[in-house]
Amino acid sequence: MNRWRGVVTSAVEWRAVRWWAPVVAGLALAVLFLSITARLTVLDAGYDQRAVARSHAYERLYTQVLPAPAAQRLLRHVLNPLPIPPSFVLANNRLLLPPDVLAAAVDQALAQFVAYVLGGRDRLDVPLIIRPVVAHTAELSQHLLPGLVTDSPHVTDSSLERFDLDFASFIAGLRSGRLPPIPEFPFKRTTADRIAKTLTSGLDEEQRTTLDGQLRLLLSAGRLDDAIALVAPAYAAQYPGLQDELTEGLSAAVSTVQHPLTELRGYGTVRTLRTAHAVVPLGLWSFPLIGSLLALAALGLAAHAAARSDEPLAAALAGQIAGASIVASAVGMLVLATLPDPLRALVRNDGLPASLGSILTDIDNDLRGGIVTTYLHLCGGVLLGAGAVALVYVVATYGVSIRHLLRTALVVGAAAATTSVAATVIPHGTPPATCNGYASLCHKPYDGVAFLATHNSMSSSDAGFINAEQDPTIIGQLNTGARALLIDFHYWTTAKSVQRFLGRLPPATRKVLAPLTTDIGTRPGVWLCHVACQLGATPAVSALRSVADWLRTHHDAVLTLIVEDHTTPADTLKTLEQAGLQRYALVQPALGAPWPTLGEMVRSGHRLVVFTERADALAPWVTNYHQVGAETAFRATSPSRLSCAPGRGPAYARLFLLNNWISTDAPSRSEAAQVNARAALARRAARCGRERHMMPNFVAVDFAAIGDPLRVVDRLNHLSRH
Repeated sequence: MNRWRGVVTSAVEWRAVRWWAPVVAGLALAVLFLSITARLTVLDAGYDQRAVARSHAYERLYTQVLPAPAAQRLLRHVLNPLPIPPSFVLANNRLLLPPDVLAAAVDQALAQFVAYVLGGRDRLDVPLIIRPVVAHTAELSQHLLPGLVTDSPHVTDSSLERFDLDFASFIAGLRSGRLPPIPEFPFKRTTADRIAKTLTSGLDEEQRTTLDGQLRLLLSAGRLDDAIALVAPAYAAQYPGLQDELTEGLSAAVSTVQHPLTELRGYGTVRTLRTAHAVVPLGLWSFPLIGSLLALAALGLAAHAAARSDEPLAAALAGQIAGASIVASAVGMLVLATLPDPLRALVRNDGLPASLGSILTDIDNDLRGGIVTTYLHLCGGVLLGAGAVALVYVVATYGVSIRHLLRTALVVGAAAATTSVAATVIPHGTPPATCNGYASLCHKPYDGVAFLATHNSMSSSDAGFINAEQDPTIIGQLNTGARALLIDFHYWTTAKSVQRFLGRLPPATRKVLAPLTTDIGTRPGVWLCHVACQLGATPAVSALRSVADWLRTHHDAVLTLIVEDHTTPADTLKTLEQAGLQRYALVQPALGAPWPTLGEMVRSGHRLVVFTERADALAPWVTNYHQVGAETAFRATSPSRLSCAPGRGPAYARLFLLNNWISTDAPSRSEAAQVNARAALARRAARCGRERHMMPNFVAVDFAAIGDPLRVVDRLNHLSRH
């Protein structure tokens, strides 16, 4: 009787342990896996940085956040006290603060937040975070924006323009090898005092005192040459490393914004971070250690109980490990679902603009998705371990040979590989050809298809253009769906042309741009630029050669080039040929003859249609657009003035260019957001199609990444983009 009582007692003990051991082990594994998951994800600055990058946050800042009316109003309010027109800053924000500089600052901030949560620091080092921005600003102040924030003398517009013209002629004379007289400026005594103060503002007090009297006398006499000659050596001696000093100075200016996070108690997000800062360092090593020991203890107890009850050890362990993994999965998912979420709290409680909230939501979803995936992978690894133990048990129990198992695995693997290769290599009928990414477009004639066109495609902030009308470079525009490029051919802008351009601008804008247009020497060749090459230019041959390279690697792309040619016909044709575009260019049909389908163009390799706006019949593959195409007017000064009224081109045209941008002194992202919005642009395209009795073939926009012009083009083509 006692012998049977012992067996029963052992069985009862084993059943109890069999139920409780995986629960205890699962809880311990959950603690262990949560610690490992945190260290691999949110407590790794690289993981956070990758999540921000995957959300395209930096691009969306310029295309979604800054164009929003609320952001525009706030920025104008902040910028109004500055001596720079807000429109200049808003039009060039991507150039003034490029995505890579912004990314570097965000990376610094994330690294500091991770260090804070891990207990490595107790406060934010603001100068270190914004050092990339500061360094970029210092570089701009030295190389790109000279004189923008100086206290310019109050003189009449006419005298200032006269001086600018004379000084431009002086620079031109120097470049040609002559030494013309330095232009004189009609200074008054009060003006001379202010100019002297400005010119010496960057010198130390001793140098200012030494130079002040002589400088004022020179300026009062209008002798700018002697004044510059007097001041320049002092700057050269005092500032041999001007950019480094500017960087240090700007960093020092923000050093007063040091805030320990413990002082920002009112923000829910900060409360969560402070809690993490207090808890995480305590458990950084203790939690994984405790979790590992508890899991091993529970599994060891289960093994001991199995041995006492004559259960097969391997089978028992496999079941216990599997059960622990399931419990750990459930517990971990419950914990992850109930933990505070700082980003979600920030979006909900701090009243951020909707566009910025959308970016933060995407980042948050990416972070949480990665956390969950990492955690489940760890749990899955334990299940695989249970499977390995079970396999060992099967082999040991049933005498299956290891050699037999390996041979079977090799045969199955070889069969799977052969099937995969056959499915990939052996054709299953001819796949449908695609044209611009869609098979349905291949059956349509060229003049029956709509293309997204970028206005002034070369004028890109990423290419360094001032007052750019696009953000990505030409190749970036092609990669994001543009299939028609509107570009300008120019010779390098002369002094006379620069002055004529500046003379058409409002005084405030002219004051900003004048210092940036002093490079008036002759540069040979044809350039892609707009109005004044000094504000941004790219050698035409090299830029178009990159387009030819892009066509070579994108075999189904059908592309259109519309050149506003301010060059001679011979130079226009020579530039196109030197770029290697002729091999892809379509010999265009005679007037009235049908255009080929996109499929025919793709199969022939002649997938590029080239138009000019001025020259006529340069070659069989280069035609004047206005002989075959019409357009709408292109000088709308506000969204309400966009119309469908006829612009250039004949009434019988087969092609139709819809000009959909606002012409202002500084391109506006806010206005682009209005006219590029899907509903507004779709309505205008449909209205112009009805009024002009032709389908818009080229939908030309500024800032093609803002709004949704590509979706409108898809709608015109009866496509659905996924």
